Amino acid sequence: MDTEECKQSMIDSRFAGRAGALTNCRVRKSMLHRLKDTDESRVETKGSSRLLRRRAAYQRSAQYAYVQTKLQLLGIIGLFGFPAYWVVWTQFYPQPYENLTLRLLGAAAAIPFIIERWLPPRLKALMPTYGFVFCTLALPGFFTFMSLMNGANMVWQTSLIASFLYLALILDALYFILSVVAGMGFGLGVYLLTSSLPVPDAFLDAWPIYLFALSAGGIFNYAEALNRAEDRIRAARAVGGTIAHEMRTPLLGIRLDAGGGGERLDGLLRDDPALTAAMRAEGEALAAAFRRIESHSLYAETALNLMLANLAGPRPAEIFEDLRMADLVAAALDRFPFRGLERAKVSVDVRQDFAVRAAPILLTQVIHNLLRNALRAVAEARHGEISIRLERGRLESRLIVHDTGLGIPAHRLRDLFQPFTTMWAGSKGVGLGLSFCKKAVEDMGGRITVTSRSGTFTQFTIRFPALPD
Repeated sequence: MDTEECKQSMIDSRFAGRAGALTNCRVRKSMLHRLKDTDESRVETKGSSRLLRRRAAYQRSAQYAYVQTKLQLLGIIGLFGFPAYWVVWTQFYPQPYENLTLRLLGAAAAIPFIIERWLPPRLKALMPTYGFVFCTLALPGFFTFMSLMNGANMVWQTSLIASFLYLALILDALYFILSVVAGMGFGLGVYLLTSSLPVPDAFLDAWPIYLFALSAGGIFNYAEALNRAEDRIRAARAVGGTIAHEMRTPLLGIRLDAGGGGERLDGLLRDDPALTAAMRAEGEALAAAFRRIESHSLYAETALNLMLANLAGPRPAEIFEDLRMADLVAAALDRFPFRGLERAKVSVDVRQDFAVRAAPILLTQVIHNLLRNALRAVAEARHGEISIRLERGRLESRLIVHDTGLGIPAHRLRDLFQPFTTMWAGSKGVGLGLSFCKKAVEDMGGRITVTSRSGTFTQFTIRFPALPD
């Protein structure tokens, strides 16, 4: 090999080495970026999981708040009733089997409900779970075991049915059924482990009575829940009527002042030739702001009236109009009070525009409610985007609001449109937003559905009958 070939070979080797080093550097950077993205994804997933757990804990706390007073009373009854009935069943009406240790344990287990207000916050957070466990073990669990140990005689069979009654007064329908089944199973299991005697025939023969008591308690609880919801709706209607009455006066004043101020400003701009171009431009901008204030106040008053009418009953047909959905979506987004960079997170696809017969202000409120929920889901998840799109069909057309935020647990979806149901931990709302959306959409001849996956996405789909364009 001559000298020139040697030099060229050395140069090629250097370039090859640099290229290899550069390639390795790029590979390392790519791997670092992937690891970083993976770590960020894990952090976001953990954050979403924490938010979902916090939301579930809030729901349990909200349900527990309703039965808290009942459990305090049950705690007082348990504290004194467990030992008192030991005296009754041993001294006055002796039974074949009694257990003072079990009764003292039951009395001690009731104490946390009595002293709950003085417990530290960490223990208070455990009270919803503790309340369900206590009810399950202290009522159907204890009484099933004692009934079996006493040969399922009349006294203890009656006492077991009475425990169902107590439980039905405390828990809602689903938790009542779960508690009875779990408690009786626990009591039966303890009996089989601690006794050498077979299960009494009287206990087995009474299963139709237990089933009847269980179904009666579930029906009673369900009916009570419906009545409770109706009472809350009536209360909300009464409060809403008062608020509406008080709000109409200032809204009317705002509208009149804004209209009058705009007219006077228009007059000054028209009649004063001494105004400079810059002053005239500022004046026209201020006049436009007055007109917007007047329009917003009128819109607020109308929306308030319609939302109150949503609680009262069906809306009159004259409020419905023939609309283009794309125009209505654009107007709804224009009126929505976005904060900061929120608007940039929302993409809109209205290429498949369609006609719809609806109440414009009512449907705007529906879009605002769904958009507000989507923005909050994205904000709490700290990632995600929102899309609003239209899909025109031959039989029905759809308005879809989709977000890739926090998502909703599957077990919460069935109650999502029920009144007074809220998904947000620590929320100050009353949970009427989505029930309002459902009723409003149905009054306009449509239907609304939801699909979701925890930590991934939520999608609301509003379907309207297809109209000729």
